[in-house]
Amino acid sequence: MRGMFPIALTPFDGEGRLLWPELERECDWLVRSGAHGVVWPVNDSEFSVLSSGERLEGMRRVAGAVDGRVPCVLGVADVCTAGACDLAEAAARVGASAVIAMPPWNVKLAGVEQFVWYYGAIAEAAGVPVVVQNLGGQRGSNLSAATLQKLCESIPLVQYVKEERHLQAERISELTAFTGEFLKGVFSGGWVLNLTAAHRRGCCGVMQGSAIPEVMARIWDLMEAGDEKAARAIEQKVNVFEAALFAVQTIQGVKEVLVRRGIFSSSALRGGEPRRLDADLMHDLDAALELLRSWLKEPAG
Repeated sequence: MRGMFPIALTPFDGEGRLLWPELERECDWLVRSGAHGVVWPVNDSEFSVLSSGERLEGMRRVAGAVDGRVPCVLGVADVCTAGACDLAEAAARVGASAVIAMPPWNVKLAGVEQFVWYYGAIAEAAGVPVVVQNLGGQRGSNLSAATLQKLCESIPLVQYVKEERHLQAERISELTAFTGEFLKGVFSGGWVLNLTAAHRRGCCGVMQGSAIPEVMARIWDLMEAGDEKAARAIEQKVNVFEAALFAVQTIQGVKEVLVRRGIFSSSALRGGEPRRLDADLMHDLDAALELLRSWLKEPAG
């Protein structure tokens, strides 16, 4: 797996109902826009406010919308090993190319052997490559490079890491130093490293929410072709766009752009009061999007 793997966001209406046709439309659009893979549901997908039934139904719909055209990576993180394994089995049934999971976050695992047990159980249940989502903060476990290497060496299907710890650039370089026989690739995550920096540090790809997938895929493709100058010329304008997203609030900002692009009908979040956006914030978002107009493809269908 290699390239720009956008994370599909989850569309809700103002009452918190999940809009299934819009989720399917989003995933189809991501593929047609040039994305190299699709990921759902993880943190940017608001997975923690989805019911078990919604996650299972969403997996089926996302895999169906992607339809094997690019890798489909399904999130199976849960508060316990048994729950993650149930989700991993479901992901395999609908045809996932890989699964991604962070360790349980309510009761933290302790010691390398517990992490080996957890990811080994997921790998056995899924039967497809596993991506270890490695992040810090309250929900993360801050797995060291040595622990990640042990996971990859001990469990053949643990083949990728999505690195999101503090000092992400340095952490990625630690991991890319031993990619190869055991670790097939490192994905950059979050909104810390831009695509050109991630590519230069040896990442196999980037996983992040994106309302401009065709632009992000274009930057990655230019880096793959060795044209860093052209990639950075586009990325300078993307940086202005992403600053406008941060000013709104990242997930809500991406959803606002998806509404403008005709993919979503609502930018509503589930759980927590959405930010009320004043005219100046909306103006800045529109102006930043206009900077990228020449690279945007109009959504069809």
